[in-house]
This record gives sequence, structure tokens and C-alpha cells, in this order.
Amino acid sequence: MSINKFWFPIIVLVIFFGTIIISMSTGAWVTEGNKAFKFTASGKLDVTSIKGSHRVMEIIKTFHLNKEEFYKTFELPKDFPPTSKLKDIVGILKEKHPDLGDIDMNYIREKLDELINKKS
Repeated sequence: MSINKFWFPIIVLVIFFGTIIISMSTGAWVTEGNKAFKFTASGKLDVTSIKGSHRVMEIIKTFHLNKEEFYKTFELPKDFPPTSKLKDIVGILKEKHPDLGDIDMNYIREKLDELINKKS
């Protein structure tokens, strides 16, 4: 028994996309990690749950921070878009402070922790 040359590519595509659609509908297909913030038992923010993919406005709104103070803390220009991701701040800080070569998301997390705890 042989498969018609016309039907073979159609069957392959149906199988390929069918498995993706089924896995997406069951929740097994996940393309983005959990972006929820985690808190310690004492109610304090677990800074390790802050991801570079969080947007600046998410952080400002979630933790009720002052936008100007946030921008001042990270030495951001006033026209920096609040829809930018936190990992974009790392690039800006590396440009402004090339002598501090080890600026990464951990640095951003520490500064955010100080800013959030200073507010409360």
C-alpha cells in the first residue's frame, strides 16, 4: 500500500500542527514562564521572582512606586519608555558605567529590593 504524493504532505502537516494545537488546548504547550511575583512567609517580596521580561510599568504599578524615583534610581532618561523590559535597563547601565562590567539582572533586583523596602 502506498500513500498518494498529494496526501502525504497534508497528512504530515495535520499531524505536526495537530499535536501543537492539542497540546496548547490542554495547557501542555507553554512558551512563557510564570511571571507572578513570589513573596516570603513574612510577606516580603522574593526578589528572585523578578524577571528581566517584566515591564517597567508592571513593577511601578504593582509596587506603587514613584515613576520619577524609579527612573532616578536607575539613571534612566525621562523619555525612556515605561513599556520597556527590565533587562533593557541593564544595557543602559552598562553603557553609562562601563567600569562596572558585572551589571546584570541581580543588580537590578537588588536596587528594586532597596527601592521597594525604602517605600514601605
